[in-house]
Amino acid sequence: MHFEIPILRFIFKKVEIIQSKFNFLKFNLCSKLCNAARMVHIAAQGVEKNGFMDVTQFRSDPVGQVRWNQGLADRWRKEGYWLDATLAGLTYDILNTKGDQVAIIEGEQRYTIRQIWDEARKLADGLLDRGCGNGRVLSYQLPNWYEASVINLAAAMIGSPVNPLVPIYREAELAFMLDDVSARMVFVPDTFRGVEYAAMLKRVAKSIDGDLEVVVVRGQQDGCISYGDLLTRAKKQHPLPQVDPDSIFVMMHTSGTTGRPKCVLHSHNSFLVQSLIHPVDLGGSPPNVQIVATPISHIAGIILSNIYPFLADTPVVLMDRWSAEEAIRLIKRHNGTALGGATPFLRQLVDAAKAAGEHLPSLTRTPVGGAAVPPDLVREAQEWFSNVIACRIYGCTEVPTATSGSAGREDIEHGAETDGQIRHVDLRIVDPITGAEVPAGSDGEILLRGPQMMLGYLRAEDNDGVFSKDGYFLTGDIGRIVDGDYLTITGRKKDLIIRLGENLSPKEIEDALHTHPQIEAAAVVGMPDAVTGERVCAFIVTRGQVILSLQDLDEFLLAAGLSRRKVPEHLILVDALPVSLQGKVMKQELRDRVAKIAKTGVTHDH
Repeated sequence: MHFEIPILRFIFKKVEIIQSKFNFLKFNLCSKLCNAARMVHIAAQGVEKNGFMDVTQFRSDPVGQVRWNQGLADRWRKEGYWLDATLAGLTYDILNTKGDQVAIIEGEQRYTIRQIWDEARKLADGLLDRGCGNGRVLSYQLPNWYEASVINLAAAMIGSPVNPLVPIYREAELAFMLDDVSARMVFVPDTFRGVEYAAMLKRVAKSIDGDLEVVVVRGQQDGCISYGDLLTRAKKQHPLPQVDPDSIFVMMHTSGTTGRPKCVLHSHNSFLVQSLIHPVDLGGSPPNVQIVATPISHIAGIILSNIYPFLADTPVVLMDRWSAEEAIRLIKRHNGTALGGATPFLRQLVDAAKAAGEHLPSLTRTPVGGAAVPPDLVREAQEWFSNVIACRIYGCTEVPTATSGSAGREDIEHGAETDGQIRHVDLRIVDPITGAEVPAGSDGEILLRGPQMMLGYLRAEDNDGVFSKDGYFLTGDIGRIVDGDYLTITGRKKDLIIRLGENLSPKEIEDALHTHPQIEAAAVVGMPDAVTGERVCAFIVTRGQVILSLQDLDEFLLAAGLSRRKVPEHLILVDALPVSLQGKVMKQELRDRVAKIAKTGVTHDH
């Protein structure tokens, strides 16, 4: 499966760049200089395959040795995806023509592109005063506040990678991540929602090696730097350095539920691919206003809050805490056209809108991803919101945008039943055990390769076994291609239940369970069994005080058309499922629980 070149967006972007080439060169090395300066170390030799070298390469970067494939880099440039630009350079280019456009709305405040630029320029001087730039990492653990966009833009100006940290992390996790990236500064609130972030980060800074400084945003804390002081107390206005677009710009730790986090590396070029494909595929028709409830420290959040307002003519409205009722108010007040996120966002938005009798006619897009999305929820959203294209989408921190949802309201079947149209990636479906390509329409592991793909993980050992020899990323997700160019996710490789030697997809069972009128949420995992290898175990959250039995599930699922071997053999009723910040069910916790049940011989929780 091959992707489609965004030619119109590419031409428009190139025209803007050419019109202000002189300004562009102030902030970015031209591609020839970048290529000449690259230090590429060949770690293995290979042969030409599919238009690029089938080798593992490494490139020197201020953050360390980074995976590199020169053949793929050449391809992405040739096809117009890599712009050889930085966020700072592209934003500077539009200041004269679009500087007065509103970029970010937060509460009662509106910030134009020029206001964000001017604040970022002051911050850049303050950061350079303190030795930042040239690969020194700027971390931040902030709510959805406009200052995060200022930090990202200032970092792009001076050549500092950014390392967003989700607000739920606490001392042990933060100590590992900040030490992992050798952070030079970390920006935090003084206090937010009862958490004393500044005091916590002071303790973290003392516990790790290095020169980490804590910067307090919207507050003061003894022993910390004030964000306001960084803006106002720079000793001089520094000349901005030239920044290599192939250098690392975003360092983001994965939110895996097992093992230590892995740090994903995106260059300026791979990150800015989103400026070509994300707004075009998911943004709808202008004028647009994007409601951003997704945390800005999540890959979707950093794209929405930095690509859309500066490079896609789309103001964003930031929500620093999720409330479906508040989202409805903001959509009505600002004529919001799009709100995306994880499944709970859409579920709660639909419920709140129905309770208030609001059909939100300005809303045109509600793309949902990041966790299992019940098809009936997508249909319900499109039926209630009169102008919405409701759809499922697919991507990950490593490859942020792999599908683009459905083509329109009339294509609700693909919008609800698949995870979107495959766009801008090469995609393979292979046997999860042998790696051989599977027949068309069959389930297998999803392999992705595209210009928006990460360069690799920060730690060299984390790259082992996650890339094919010809440059595909092994996602660990299981799925199939539907109708030629749509993708349906059916599970995770590690979540597959192997019963009597047969692979069973938990997602297929979960989707069927979610159609039960008395089930609020469901998750299916494998329970160890001495006879079958694993048994199907269902964790169920029911609506109200309803008590369901295994017999109830058996009758319902068989009537729904599932085969007997997929019907749960163990049932655990729970008040809630454990979920991550992105709304993903933390299945390792469930697997640990059923493993203990299997070991102790307990057969029923209820």
